[in-house]
Amino acid sequence: MNTDTYDLYCDNNGNTLRLPPALPSDGYGEDLLDRQRQWLRRQASGPRLQLGWMAEGRRGLSPDFFVSEMRFHWVYNLENVSTTNLETMWRAVCVTFNSLLEAKQGDAWPVLSPPTGSGKSQSSCLYSALLALYTDDGVLFTTRLIDQCEIVVADINAMAEFHFKRYSKVLEWKGPVAITAHSKQGSAKPDPMQIDKSPVLVVTHAHMVNAYKEALAEGVDGKFNVMTQWTEIDEDGTLRKGKARIRITDETPAGLIEHFRVDKAVFESLTGFFETQILQPEHLEQYEAFKCVRNAWMRFEAAKNENKDPAKVFTLSDFLPKTDVPKQWKLTALFELLRETSTRSAAFKTNTMADIKAGRLEGLYAVQHILNNWSVYMKNGGQYGSLVTSAHFVMPADDVPMAILDATSAVTPLWKVLGTKVRRVDTPTDIRNYKNVTAHLCHTAGGMGTDVTNGKLGKARLDAILKFFEQAHKKTGRKLRVLLCLPKALKETCIETLKDGITAKVIPPYMEDFKVGSWGALDGRNDFQDCNAVVIMSWFYPPRSFGIDLLFSTASETQRTDDYLKDTRELQKEVEFGSVMTSTIQAINRVQCRKVVDKDGGCEETQIFMLMADETGREAQDMREALEREMPGMVFKDWEVLPKPKGGRVSHAQRLIEFLKVLPAGEYRFGELMDKLAVSASGRKDIQKALNNKTSSLSRSLAVMQCVYLAGKHVKAPSLIVKSV
Repeated sequence: MNTDTYDLYCDNNGNTLRLPPALPSDGYGEDLLDRQRQWLRRQASGPRLQLGWMAEGRRGLSPDFFVSEMRFHWVYNLENVSTTNLETMWRAVCVTFNSLLEAKQGDAWPVLSPPTGSGKSQSSCLYSALLALYTDDGVLFTTRLIDQCEIVVADINAMAEFHFKRYSKVLEWKGPVAITAHSKQGSAKPDPMQIDKSPVLVVTHAHMVNAYKEALAEGVDGKFNVMTQWTEIDEDGTLRKGKARIRITDETPAGLIEHFRVDKAVFESLTGFFETQILQPEHLEQYEAFKCVRNAWMRFEAAKNENKDPAKVFTLSDFLPKTDVPKQWKLTALFELLRETSTRSAAFKTNTMADIKAGRLEGLYAVQHILNNWSVYMKNGGQYGSLVTSAHFVMPADDVPMAILDATSAVTPLWKVLGTKVRRVDTPTDIRNYKNVTAHLCHTAGGMGTDVTNGKLGKARLDAILKFFEQAHKKTGRKLRVLLCLPKALKETCIETLKDGITAKVIPPYMEDFKVGSWGALDGRNDFQDCNAVVIMSWFYPPRSFGIDLLFSTASETQRTDDYLKDTRELQKEVEFGSVMTSTIQAINRVQCRKVVDKDGGCEETQIFMLMADETGREAQDMREALEREMPGMVFKDWEVLPKPKGGRVSHAQRLIEFLKVLPAGEYRFGELMDKLAVSASGRKDIQKALNNKTSSLSRSLAVMQCVYLAGKHVKAPSLIVKSV
């Protein structure tokens, strides 16, 4: 290993640039940023700083060197304020990525959880650029969206070129270090040789998963190997030994679970297709295997009214051929038949038929996975009723480990499920504070799922929200820059005319700026960072099979039983709502609160307007607790944008409040109060959770009535509500 050290802190004129460990921290916003930039310029002369770019005795980069370069990039190029906690986090990023270079197959995957706006993606890009410039190692960088791939590649190459210009005395420029490959490139898409020669490859997470699926399903591992390795070529054309690319995924952990779902529509579509084809001998055995899955599903369907359980382990043993050795089914011939017939059919030139072809291919992939792996039958899991679901945790087949960048990992219980497969990397807990963020919450009894907001109710909510902003502008004269988060279907059907001719491309006269984003297309986006307000009018719930998929994909073979399904129902719900909280917090952090403006990690003033579920329910309480935990210092206020529901069901909490109002002063056992109000066991848990949270609406209402809740510890010391007057 080359252990030479270089005086890297020189500009092109030979002047030494010394970067001491601390920057000015007094001030706020542009003032503090200007003073930090001036301070860095004043360090252009002074004692020479000798610092090796390599981690001493190890592969990778020196953490000191990396932090200094990241500090320079953060302050000079990005015009952000640097803090001690941010630099501690960047050091952890470098150390973690270095560890990937020496990790062994089977080692736990490191999970980095710095908060949004702390340079998570930028530090990853800078590390990739510097690693490519100074070492023989490479990086496979995966993102959620194709547009993000282009941005990441541009950032990495710009960082590499900028760094080369500063330190040209010790570097040799060989051109761009990063490349991307995706479906939108068309004829400009790089060929395998170009990809192979680039030390940094950036692709979407779906691209990597699809290549892995192809290798798993059809034994074609070429695409996956090209992604995970690169080859350096000498000037004389000699090929050096292929190098493995370390893998960095800027993706929420839920995206690492690959789902396979088959419902009635898929079975009917595939059956209808194959029954109209002339099947050759190579097709027949594979088609019989497909019919085994379909017939097993039909058996479960026939018995679903007798079965009280919402889900059961899906068994194929009564239908598959009896063999001494378990067979791994590969439906290769059926895949080829589906592709060839669809391609040569003129009917498939239309977009509709192309979608049908894609759906059939995806359905056949799912059937093949179900043939070879665990699966679960759900009575009410799909769009057309029942479905068969399966999933697997996408573990790479080679020796390349993966680092996961997930700003909201503390919100979801996924890490408890994955256990020793991952390791949480310690980072400072007080990197950010959100004292300048105000969350205006409006509780509604109308539901928060995207299916609720897609119809008339969604349009009514949208009109009420826009009317609120119009009236607020009349009162205060202030115009906000608003990001409106909508379900995709509502955006497509209602956005043409939101209110009084206002569209997504026309800024309302009572707003300074107006942008619209839809669920599923918000994570990782930076084009909303100038907005100072965000509106959340629905929550983004995952498919009903999400919790089962996650738990079963990480469980052992002996655990995957009907009893395990029953015993983990609460955990399944917890996992599913963890996904809701993650997507909500990610959406909120698309706006300007993501940017650090002071030494405490604060941000500019930001307003959040959010519709919430019934305030006494568990979901509303969990969401508020997640916001308090992930965005510390946030201020909460009530937001009366929708009229309070008239009539209908009165919440348990409201009934408790009304009951306490007529009671005299004294001590009342919580259990006896619940008995008198006929509250169910689950309802009692929700109320107790609200009472244990001193900031909940129920606790605040009791405080106004001079009532105090005292949680009991055992039967002889029961929980009490004490009314003073």
